[in-house]
Amino acid sequence: MVSGEDITPAITVLVADDNTATRELIAEICRHCGASVVERTNGIEAVDAFKKHQPDCSLLDFQMPEMDGLKAIAHIKALSPPARVFMVTQYDSENLRQAAAEAGADGFVPKDCLHMLPDLLKAERVFRMFALHGASK
Repeated sequence: MVSGEDITPAITVLVADDNTATRELIAEICRHCGASVVERTNGIEAVDAFKKHQPDCSLLDFQMPEMDGLKAIAHIKALSPPARVFMVTQYDSENLRQAAAEAGADGFVPKDCLHMLPDLLKAERVFRMFALHGASK
């Protein structure tokens, strides 16, 4: 292996946000980090996309039409408990963080911290690399 060579696998990321500009920004950050991206505009679409695409990581907004992010997280975790799901929202309160954790979220990313998404995606790629080799069991 060449020193500095990136051997982490590409990941698929589900991005669900009803705000087009925000969804496209998050998706572009993910693509820039080498991820394949599936975009959806509400929680129902996000759950359906999760079933169809089985993404490595899901980034869900809190406030969406049809089904909010908390309910979508709970549905996704019911389908696949080991699924990696993060709430990405402009609403940052301890109560919402607690509700996200109770719904099964693996993390919480305030939208004013989107500059941290590349670090999160890198960590998810490393997590997947070890999971593919059975180290996460």
